[in-house]
Order: sequence, then C-alpha cells, then structure tokens
Amino acid sequence: MVTDPDALYERAITNGATITREMRDEDYGSRGFTARDPEGVTWSFGTYAGAGSGDA
Repeated sequence: MVTDPDALYERAITNGATITREMRDEDYGSRGFTARDPEGVTWSFGTYAGAGSGDA
C-alpha cells in the first residue's frame, strides 16, 4: 500500500519500469497500477480505502 500512487507511478517510469497495468481507480476505492522492474520482477502498488497505508 502507498499513500501517493501517482507519484510512485512517475518514479517507476523514470527508473525504467514497464507498466503492465495502467493506473486506475477501482470500484472499491483503491487507486493503483502494476509494473515490471528492469530485473523482471512484477510489483503492484495502490491505496486501499479504509485501511492505514504506508509508503513503498
């Protein structure tokens, strides 16, 4: 979970990640995206409505 997925999205692109699921707002209130880093590891990031969150 992250508090600012939009900033992390831009940071991921800047650092060479490939976005595999574009940023989107979910019906349940979360906002997030999925990316593959330059080493091939897939990561999913997003908020989660109603829960505490931390930064990645």
